[in-house]
Amino acid sequence: MYLTGNVWRLTVRDVQSSLIVCLIGLLALITNAARAECISLENCDELWVAAQDIGIPLSFFSKVSPPRDAGNIIIGDTLVSQHNINVRARPEVSSDSLIGRLPIGTQVGVEDLRKESIAGQGTQIWLRITARTGSIQPKSRRATVPAGTAGTEIDDKAKVRPNLTPIAIKIIDCYKTQVSGGKITTIRGVYECSGFWVTPRALLKCSLSETCPALSDTPNGRALLDVTLKADDLNVDSALTLMPKAEVMPRLPETDVINFCNKTKNSSQEDFLRCVTLPMFEKHKAQVDCFKKFTDGEKLACFAEKVGNKDFTALIGCLGGGPPSSDKLALCTSRKDLEQQVSDLRDCVADASTDEGARACISNRLAPEQKTIVNCISRLDTADYARCLDTLSPEMKKTRLITACVEKSSNETTAAQCILSDVSDIGGDTQNIISCLSTSDKVTAAVCILGDTPQTRAVQKAYKCIAGGRDASSVIFSCADDIFPEESSRQTMACIAKAGNNRAKLAGCSAGAILPPEAARIVGCALESSGPTSSGPTSFALCAAGPAMNEEWRIAAECATQSGGNPTAFVACTAGRLTTRELIKCLNGQVGKDCFGPNNTIVVGLKNVYSDLTKGPGENSDIVKAVRSIGELTGGPNSVINNPGQMGGGPNSVFNNPGQILGGENSVFRDPGQVLDPSRWRF
Repeated sequence: MYLTGNVWRLTVRDVQSSLIVCLIGLLALITNAARAECISLENCDELWVAAQDIGIPLSFFSKVSPPRDAGNIIIGDTLVSQHNINVRARPEVSSDSLIGRLPIGTQVGVEDLRKESIAGQGTQIWLRITARTGSIQPKSRRATVPAGTAGTEIDDKAKVRPNLTPIAIKIIDCYKTQVSGGKITTIRGVYECSGFWVTPRALLKCSLSETCPALSDTPNGRALLDVTLKADDLNVDSALTLMPKAEVMPRLPETDVINFCNKTKNSSQEDFLRCVTLPMFEKHKAQVDCFKKFTDGEKLACFAEKVGNKDFTALIGCLGGGPPSSDKLALCTSRKDLEQQVSDLRDCVADASTDEGARACISNRLAPEQKTIVNCISRLDTADYARCLDTLSPEMKKTRLITACVEKSSNETTAAQCILSDVSDIGGDTQNIISCLSTSDKVTAAVCILGDTPQTRAVQKAYKCIAGGRDASSVIFSCADDIFPEESSRQTMACIAKAGNNRAKLAGCSAGAILPPEAARIVGCALESSGPTSSGPTSFALCAAGPAMNEEWRIAAECATQSGGNPTAFVACTAGRLTTRELIKCLNGQVGKDCFGPNNTIVVGLKNVYSDLTKGPGENSDIVKAVRSIGELTGGPNSVINNPGQMGGGPNSVFNNPGQILGGENSVFRDPGQVLDPSRWRF
C-alpha cells in the first residue's frame, strides 16, 4: 500500500496479505467450531492421550515390553498401551474433553507430541494418536466426572494390578498351577515349566512390577542363580514361596522422608515425587552415577573403578572397539596357546566343505556319546530331539516310549497295553501300570513304572524339562547335569545344539570349547551381550561382575541403566509403578491413612494377580498369608516404610569378593596386559 496524492492505493501484495489473514481467521473459526462439536469419537479429528502420570517418567506405553520412558517416545513410533487410558479431544483434563477409552493392549501410532505444564503439579507429555477403527471404546453416557483424578489418566480403577511382562506372566502362571490346592513347588519346578530361574525375591518382584529379574538359562544365568541361592542357604531344589520378608522386599519410601517432603508448601506432584524418591535413588548412587554417563566408554570406566579389580579393568579395556564377542575374549587371555587353539577351531569351521564337517570341528572335542547326541539333534526336527537322548541309558529310551504311549492313548487301559507292547523289559502287569498312570503327570507315571532309582530320577529331571517345552540346548545344559556332570562339556553340547547349521553361531562355540571351565561364564557373557536386545559393552560388564553383587544391587544396576539418572524413573523400575501410584496419594496426605495403609495399591495389585488362588482356600493358605504379609510390610504399623531398618543395609561395598569375578588367582584372564587406563577406552 502506498500514497498517491490524497489516495491510498493497494498493491497485489496487499490484497494477498489480506486474503491470508482472512483465511487464517476463517480456519481458526472452523477449528474452534470443530473442537466445540468434538464431544464424541465420531466427531473428532484428533485423539489425544496422556503418555505418563504427571512427574513419572515411565510411560503408559511400550514398543513391545517393558514400558519405555515417555521422554523416549518420538513421532512415528508404533506403541502398545499397557493400561486402559483415557482418550481426549485435546491435551487437557476437563469435563468436556473426555471422549473414550484406549483399552490395554491396543496398538497406536504417534502423530504428534506435546508437553503440557500442569499448574501446581508438574509437566506431562501428551500424544496425538491413530488407532484401528473400532479399537477405542466410546465414553459411557453415564460418565459425567472426568477421570484423571490424583494426577493419572489411567482408567484401571476397577482392576488395579501391576503391568506384568510376558516373562513374568509365564512364571506366575507356572507358579500358580504348581501351588494350587496347597501344593509346594521348587525353584527347579518353576524353571521346568517356564524356562526361567527365579529366586524368592525375584518371584515377588515379578509379581509386583513392570520389571521381572528372572535369570535366563545360560551359563551366566546359572552362575548368578547359584551365587544368590548360596547367600540365602538355598539351592535349586529348595521350595519357592511367595511369603514376603522384609529383607526381600523392594526398597520403599520412608515415612520420615514423605513427611519432610510434604512440609514444602504448594509442592507440585512432580517435585514431591522427586523429593521422596531421591533418597532411595542415592542408596544406589554408585551404579546410577556410572550408568547415567553419556558414552559406553565413560560408563564402563566408572563401573570398573567401582569394581576395583585390576584384571576386570584389563579385560574390559581389552574388549574395547565395538561389541564384546567370544572372538575378542579369546584374544584377551594370558595364555597364547589357548588363543591359537580358538583361532584354529574357528578357521576349521569356516573352511569346512559341509555343515556336518563344520559341526565336527567343535563336536570332535566331545566324548563319543556326547558327539553322537549333538549330531543327532542337529539333523532332526527340533520337535523330535528327545529320541536323540535314547543312547544315554535304557531308562531314557523307555521314558520316551512310555510318555509317547500316554500322549496318544485315550484312556489308561489302552496306554498300559501300548506300554507293554512298545517298551521292552518293562516288567509288571497291566494293573500295576494302570495304577501308575492314575497321576496326571506322564513323566511321574514313567518313573513309577520304571521304579525309583538314581537313574530314573536323572531321567525324570530331563524329561520334565522336555515336557515343559524346553529346547534341546536348555535340556542339555540345565536339566542333564546328573547325566553330564562336567559343565564345560554341557555348555559346548548346548552351544552346538542351539547353533544347528549356522556357521557363525558354530564359530561362536569355539571359545567355550577351548577355554577352561571357569571361563565358561565369561564366554556366555560375551555371547549374551552381542544379542539384539542387549546394550553391548555395558551388558557384558554387568554380566561379568554379576556374581560379585547381591541380588538387590544387581537389580538396581539394571534399573540404573534404564532410568538415565532420573530418581522417579529409577524407583518406578526398582519398586514398581504401583508403588509410585500409591506414593502420589501421600502428597499433602498422611502415611497409614491416605497412603500406604493396610489395603494399599500394592496389596490390591498383588491380590488381583493371585485372585484365583486367594478366593476360597481359607486364611491358612500360603498365598493368602503372603498377601496379608505384604499388607503388613507396606502398610502396617511395623511396615518397612515406618521401620526401614528391618530391611538391612547389606554390605558397605556394592561388590562382594570382586577378586573372584574372573575365576581367581588361576584365571586365564588374569593380567592380560591390555589397556588399563579407562580414559583411553573407546566403545
